[in-house]
Amino acid sequence: MQRKSKNITMLIILLLVGVTSLQASLLGGYAGASLRIPADAISAGTGGITLFHEASQLSMAHNAAAMIGLQGRQFHANMANLPLDRFIYAVNASIPLPPTARLGIGVIAAGTRNIDFRDSRGYYGGDMSDTESIYLAAFSNQLSPRLAVGLSLKMLNRRLQADQNDLDLKGTGFGVNFALQFQAVEKTRLVVALRDWNSSYNWKTQELFEHGANYRESFPMSLAWGLLQDIGRLQLMLEHDNYFIGENVARLALTWNGFGPLVLRSGVEVTPDDLVSGASASYRLNWNGPPMMVDLGLVMGIHGEGVRTYLGWGLEF
Repeated sequence: MQRKSKNITMLIILLLVGVTSLQASLLGGYAGASLRIPADAISAGTGGITLFHEASQLSMAHNAAAMIGLQGRQFHANMANLPLDRFIYAVNASIPLPPTARLGIGVIAAGTRNIDFRDSRGYYGGDMSDTESIYLAAFSNQLSPRLAVGLSLKMLNRRLQADQNDLDLKGTGFGVNFALQFQAVEKTRLVVALRDWNSSYNWKTQELFEHGANYRESFPMSLAWGLLQDIGRLQLMLEHDNYFIGENVARLALTWNGFGPLVLRSGVEVTPDDLVSGASASYRLNWNGPPMMVDLGLVMGIHGEGVRTYLGWGLEF
């Protein structure tokens, strides 16, 4: 009877996690939601575009070739507070590898806190947390003046844990992103990226279920393309994700570089079900030390969700 009660409890928990997933739309039922919404303050203002370093401080996770456009050694830290007790934290750094390559590493932690844990009888059993951790290693190389290639490797971890219960379920996996970046003309850049190849969580439930087994929860793989066009002090960015499960997501953003150290962005993400808009601003500090940037971002979430707020900080040294 106790084993049956635990099975029912686990079913309730898994259903709850699906309902409180970080990403809405058809993709919401698939793993890796934290990598499909803006994770840094800059991308909050570009509709979630991540294929260009001008659009995201975490572009290395999606298009490692974007690191070719960076200068010197760089460090970035970001935090996002989302409604419904959700969060995203991220740090990453990159260094040049002369003569034409660059190496980057990073960590993204995302999830949901303060989920009410209920047993099969409906009694409160403490708080539960659902946390995803992604460890990144990225490499890029300039093959020619116009062509760059990038490879991102991801170690994936997910953990469901209750503070007053013996629940502690872990899933692990590994994924790869591969991208090509082409400088078509002086002010036009094109990117093609294969994202989340082999990405998945592998669960082992033998300790929780009487007839437990290994279970694979795959990320939806996609083929993405992007376009960046410089127009004077403006930058127009487009990104399109074609997920192999039949879902398409389009993003459009505009960046304005006309206020000296201040950069303003506005963008939108369009799915078959929702339209999500955002804005962000970056300010380069003028001081005697190394170049430093502070970033603020806002995203108007899906209907009924509320506002997502972002804070970022970057340092070039």
